[in-house]
Amino acid sequence: MTDRKRFMSFVKVSESGCWLWTGCTLDGYGRFQMPGKNWLAHRWAWKFIAGRDLPEELHHRCRVRRCVNPDHVSPTTKHEHPDNPTVINRLKTHCEHGHSFIEANTYIDSLGKRHCRKCRNDVQRDPAVVKAQQAKYYAANRLRIRAQQADYHRKQKRA
Repeated sequence: MTDRKRFMSFVKVSESGCWLWTGCTLDGYGRFQMPGKNWLAHRWAWKFIAGRDLPEELHHRCRVRRCVNPDHVSPTTKHEHPDNPTVINRLKTHCEHGHSFIEANTYIDSLGKRHCRKCRNDVQRDPAVVKAQQAKYYAANRLRIRAQQADYHRKQKRA
């Protein structure tokens, strides 16, 4: 059996045109084992089915990690990848409190991150604002914070 036929034996074509990987997966991505190397299945398809050079990253435009259809992925870099938090934040037009990220209301810190001047000034003027923001954050993330605290305490007991 050729490598291509073996690869395609793990593929099920969906109605949306996705080639869904039915073999082994890791973090939702298909894994294809070849002698001497384990491949991410979508990267193998890009190189050997589409016959294209491998880029630094491939982005699933269909948003389906199991999809190995070379027509559903596009080359990108880690810096430009749409799932990169830096890219996600760069696309935001407002801060979490609804203030516009316009030039007059935005400052860039030494790490290159954007911050809202209005929020920063409110916090510096009034400590009650800080407490209110912390309470709002805790309320929105209460379950995650409690899980982290419980995990921390379990680790401390083991040590």
